[in-house]
Amino acid sequence: MSWDGLEREALLEAGLLVFAAGLATAIGTLVVARATGQAQRGSRHAEPPPSVGSIPASRHQHIQSAAPR
Repeated sequence: MSWDGLEREALLEAGLLVFAAGLATAIGTLVVARATGQAQRGSRHAEPPPSVGSIPASRHQHIQSAAPR
């Protein structure tokens, strides 16, 4: 196995192609994840509030002592 210029050039090109493919995959994953997250968030915010009286009274105790946000 000799390390002449042609072999090194081929190895460099292969490495650059692998790097470019990995970078493209990472960017594609980020784009898909962001689109999916926005779609899920949009559907969550589209839900109507609970109807009056559907929340039990026990959930409304100690309102004065709730931690500030």
